[in-house]
Amino acid sequence: MASELKWVEGISIGSVIEGKIQEVKDVGVVVSFEKYVDVFGFITRYQLGGTTVETGSLVQAVVLDVAVAERLVDLSLKPEFFGESRGRSLKSQSHKKRRKEPSMDLEMHQTVTAIVEIVKENYLVLSVPECDHAVGYASLSDYNSQKFPQKQFLIGQSVIATVMARPSPSTFGRLPLFLNKMSQASETSWSKRARKKSSFKVGSLVHAEITEIKPLGLRLKFGIGFHGRVHITEINDVRKSLLNLRF
Repeated sequence: MASELKWVEGISIGSVIEGKIQEVKDVGVVVSFEKYVDVFGFITRYQLGGTTVETGSLVQAVVLDVAVAERLVDLSLKPEFFGESRGRSLKSQSHKKRRKEPSMDLEMHQTVTAIVEIVKENYLVLSVPECDHAVGYASLSDYNSQKFPQKQFLIGQSVIATVMARPSPSTFGRLPLFLNKMSQASETSWSKRARKKSSFKVGSLVHAEITEIKPLGLRLKFGIGFHGRVHITEINDVRKSLLNLRF
């Protein structure tokens, strides 16, 4: 299984990768990679950024998201994601960050305005224009409250989010964001009482026991009488693949 996941190591979030246009569809473009067999890329019409492509042509695209289980890479040709790197040679671009870690300029718990780039089933892929269009991710649900109503998000929509952590190996290079309005809407009287009784603070590390493994994440227990959930979008991709293989 480790060998099957080796391709993930060569494709990092924010890197520029070369691909060949395999098929042009109404909803977007399918891209194949010479180096990675059975791994495909997809560029939505929105992410083409006005670029016209033809079947068989080579493109250099920025990686927005990687779905390990599906062996699918979401890509973008929008100029704002390339920045200064667009004029560089392919050799210097391939599999490297488009510039020096723009998301590292963000601070923990900083509030930012983000743009919805891709809407997934359980999370959003976002960009942060004020920080060189750093790529971020936000869950579509508050998994500590099952009563939170689902909201319809649109491509190109602006949202307000909070930086929950900086990209690191533990986040698989991702920038975790939390939608602010979602946080406010899920603040029920029960959650307020629980927060007052709890000695745990947002951002603190806790030792937790996994009580159940679900297709979309993990159920945990910690402290005295506290329970939590970790959504699949907040789990390292290698561990995430184990969840997908189990179910």
